[in-house]
Amino acid sequence: MSNTDGFFAKLCATAPFSQEEPSAETLAFFNTWARGEGTTARNNPLADTNDAPGATPFNDAGVRDYPSVEVAIEAYAGTFRTVPEYQPIIDAVNSNGPYDTGAVADAIDTWGTHDFATILRSGGALTDDYESPALPASEPTPAPAPTPEPAPAPSAPWPTTTYVVQPGDSEYLIAQRHHMTLGQLEQLNPSSGHPPGDYSVIWPGDVLTVRAAPEAPDAPPLPGYPLLVYVVQHGDTLSGIAAENHMTLAELEQLNPRAGHPPGDYGMIWPGDRILVRA
Repeated sequence: MSNTDGFFAKLCATAPFSQEEPSAETLAFFNTWARGEGTTARNNPLADTNDAPGATPFNDAGVRDYPSVEVAIEAYAGTFRTVPEYQPIIDAVNSNGPYDTGAVADAIDTWGTHDFATILRSGGALTDDYESPALPASEPTPAPAPTPEPAPAPSAPWPTTTYVVQPGDSEYLIAQRHHMTLGQLEQLNPSSGHPPGDYSVIWPGDVLTVRAAPEAPDAPPLPGYPLLVYVVQHGDTLSGIAAENHMTLAELEQLNPRAGHPPGDYGMIWPGDRILVRA
């Protein structure tokens, strides 16, 4: 029997769960989940980030070391009670399965254990041979954890501002809108993901650091020929637009100093951009 069985049996009997007699399949479900986490956090085989009395940081992703099994069980129960997306897990545990459902897999994905979610979706076997190093037979008093030094704030080579995430936003769209790469956005917002470290999940109301809009350059001198506005189409390039309008690339760039995305990169234009060309 796995040494986490007693831990998960206690969890199954604690609200919002109501399973006083978890089946072998239920215990195997939790043990396979714990194996997928692979953490050595103390009394925390599923790498929960919920705070609790006496809990200390285990890593910079927010996972906690819990001082006892009892404290850990209350922290876990609080997590399951307060996150609606975990309801399929609660329902499956209270009925002792089944666990290989899309709803349970989606809930595990929300938790962040993506490999285990894949096992559930593919009908992979649940196993009960996980031995957690975080649950010793006795409970020694943990030494106080040293106070971690704050991580230096990430910097950018250009001015920044803040942006409040709106419904329907994604990190890719926000990066594109502010003329940044996705990597630059994630570097400036290292804890934007939910759960921490998962950059694919952001919520409306999150405040992100983004690139500030550049100051408008001085108006370029007008040439000695008439001009008109051209709307960039799919497949267009600045060199192609210049040739079609009997201009040199240098003339086109001089008339449109902000045509590039990001600013100053004349090799990148987007459909819908409006630029000045020779009439």
